[in-house]
Amino acid sequence: MGTSRWLVLFYSLLLSGTSFATNSTDCSSSPQDLKITILSRRNKTGHFIAKVKLEEGSEEEITKKRSWEVNIDHDATCESDVGPSEAREPPRPGYVLLPKLGYFKLHNVKKTWNEAKLICEAEGAHLGIVNSKKEVEIVQELRARLPKLYGNWADYHVYTGISDLQHANTWVTIFEQPLSATGFSVWDNGEPDVGANEHCVALHTDAGRLHNIACTSPASFYCEREL
Repeated sequence: MGTSRWLVLFYSLLLSGTSFATNSTDCSSSPQDLKITILSRRNKTGHFIAKVKLEEGSEEEITKKRSWEVNIDHDATCESDVGPSEAREPPRPGYVLLPKLGYFKLHNVKKTWNEAKLICEAEGAHLGIVNSKKEVEIVQELRARLPKLYGNWADYHVYTGISDLQHANTWVTIFEQPLSATGFSVWDNGEPDVGANEHCVALHTDAGRLHNIACTSPASFYCEREL
């Protein structure tokens, strides 16, 4: 996550009016052309990734390796300066904004874990990751607002973005973060069911605890996008 956070921060610097100053270690008095190319793209979770390329002169002029120092001057904008329309714009209709936490949406339709993951990404969000008891309460509240349609276990299990699909019994988020580092790793009694073909994690909204279930079992799910 460290690299991704840096890239997102770097892109935010660019959007806020970042200026660059470069100092060459070559003390030649003759001026040199310096070209800075910035390529950016939005990834599946809605974050911007930026790559910076520095080129000095033309290919004919470059005869030896040079090193550069790049200074980044950033004028920070306080959160309070952001207009309400910009701060409150949801990924898609149906998302609820929770102050200091982000946008949340519970899909009351049964999908497999992979289908749920793709739907969240298509909406500019990601399959939800429980980070605290507070977030458990949020999902429980969203679940309580919607009707129970199925009359079975599917009414109480909400897919999260956690699985052990890569390595058995090693539970990680869709961002490859260990479950123990998410801030909430409370399993229900008897869970996880080791040995069963149940490699994806759902939040049991009645118990407020985690269950592992089969990734192909259709269940409700929730999406989120951080602020």
